[in-house]
Amino acid sequence: MDLTLQWATYRDASDQCSLSRIWGGIHPPADDIPGRLIGEQIGMDAFVKAEQYFEGLITSTNEVKDEISLKIYPNPGLTGTSLTVALPALRGNSILRLQSATGRTIWERNFPAW
Repeated sequence: MDLTLQWATYRDASDQCSLSRIWGGIHPPADDIPGRLIGEQIGMDAFVKAEQYFEGLITSTNEVKDEISLKIYPNPGLTGTSLTVALPALRGNSILRLQSATGRTIWERNFPAW
């Protein structure tokens, strides 16, 4: 027998998918809400980035930028969480600074020009 499933929005379909994984014992409930929140933020960030390509604001993936902005998930991180940062070739002296949500610098490292 054929069965057709239908949802009003993609979010509704995604919600049903998450619930079915919980009910099936595949996905732990404790990770469900944090995963949804992180996924929502990442999805919005990806959409904004894609819009920049479509609007011609970004023309190359190899462009050198004077400022790099990183979003770190989850935030806040748990004790012992490590952060790996891969930077493109830097021009001149550079500073990598980790700031709190309030703008307070909590870690900083200088990278001299080579």
